[in-house]
Amino acid sequence: MRIPDEDTLNLPDGLFGNAHPRRGGASPHEITLAPDAVGTLQEGIDGEREYIASILDHAESDAG
Repeated sequence: MRIPDEDTLNLPDGLFGNAHPRRGGASPHEITLAPDAVGTLQEGIDGEREYIASILDHAESDAG
């Protein structure tokens, strides 16, 4: 038996046929990302690296 990761939502396979997006929620359609999306995201993370680290290193953060 494998214990599921408590930080990941795992839905039973039988539920997928009945799952519907909530009104105003995410589109069920496939999303195509721009070719430079990963680079753009990485630039944003790099630009905020010190701020992100300060949050994760904070004494009351559950990350540490």
